[in-house]
Amino acid sequence: MGFEITLGIGYASLVLGNVGGTNHDEGVAGLFMLGMSVASLLYVNWPRDYTTTCVDLFEHTEYLEKGTGDLLLQLTSDAQNAFSQNNQKLKTKARFYKAAIVLLLVATFLFLMSKSPNFYV
Repeated sequence: MGFEITLGIGYASLVLGNVGGTNHDEGVAGLFMLGMSVASLLYVNWPRDYTTTCVDLFEHTEYLEKGTGDLLLQLTSDAQNAFSQNNQKLKTKARFYKAAIVLLLVATFLFLMSKSPNFYV
């Protein structure tokens, strides 16, 4: 994320200042894609609450009254539920991370296009 922000600031100074013959359209599109990539990475890195297998016995006193077999079954069910919820959160984060990488590559390609006047030929 730091690399993307540095790249964006450096390139924004070139595009917005019309330095070095940059093409404005591709540069602005690249900065937009880079901004979307940074936003995706912020979502991925933002702290989340994950479900744990620990049980708060102050809220669930009924766990203390269960027999060994029933308690084991309940704790196994709690662990499976925690795994399912956490796995879904991690899959969503992985999709956003992959999208951020693709956006970074597209933005880099647009930056190269905007800097090279003969890139199209």
